This record gives sequence, C-alpha cells and structure tokens, in this order.
Amino acid sequence: MSGIVKPKVLQNKKQIPMSLVIALLFAIIMGLWLKSYWDNYHVENILFENITLVNPSPVSVDVLFTINNKTNKDGRFNIFIQVYTTKNKIISSRLTTVEIKAKSQVQYIKELKSFERRLEAGEMLSGAIISLDK
Repeated sequence: MSGIVKPKVLQNKKQIPMSLVIALLFAIIMGLWLKSYWDNYHVENILFENITLVNPSPVSVDVLFTINNKTNKDGRFNIFIQVYTTKNKIISSRLTTVEIKAKSQVQYIKELKSFERRLEAGEMLSGAIISLDK
C-alpha cells in the first residue's frame, strides 16, 4: 500500500490581525453614525403643514394636511397621526404610509375611523399631530 498518501493535517490557526479588528469596528461605528444622520436628515427636511380636522363625527374624523418634501429623493415614508381633544388626551391614532416625490408639496387626507374612547361631555376635538415614524 505504498500508493496511498495521507494529507497533512494543519493545526496552525492564525489569529485575526489587530489592525483588521480595529478597521472593522471603525466601519461599524461609521455605519451607525451615518444611519442616524440620514434619519435626522429626513426629519428636518420633511415638513407637515396646514393640519386641519375635517368632517368630525362621533366615531371618526378626517385629517387634512400638506407634506412638503425638501429632499432630493423620492420616498415612501411611515407617518404617525394622533388626534387630541380639548382636554389634551389622545382620542385616536393611526400609522400610515405615504409616497412623496422629491422637491414637492402634496396634500393628503387620511381618515381615522375609530376613536379609542367616547368623547366626554363638553369635550371636543382640538387638533392633530403628525410625525415621521422611524
């Protein structure tokens, strides 16, 4: 059996160079920093204007608003709408998606179909707050 040759088993394990570990950690930190910068860029450059409550009823309300996109990119964004009463309590909220073209201004109307509770005596709808959902 002289024709059978056994391969050598290499037991040498090399350690990752410290310079490569530092470079990878630096790349991860830079990636996280750029993501947070990008998120803040959208928050500062997408504005919600002219927020009004339209067609209020005992169980629903329409929220009319204008989105002003100052960025150079089209996008699909999640927005969070909250409707408040005169007692500063949230009565309805909704998470929805809107598409916005670059450097544009678009008017939307979104219906909030159900309230979380009944309106109390003397309580009325006072306004809405709209924000970008990250």
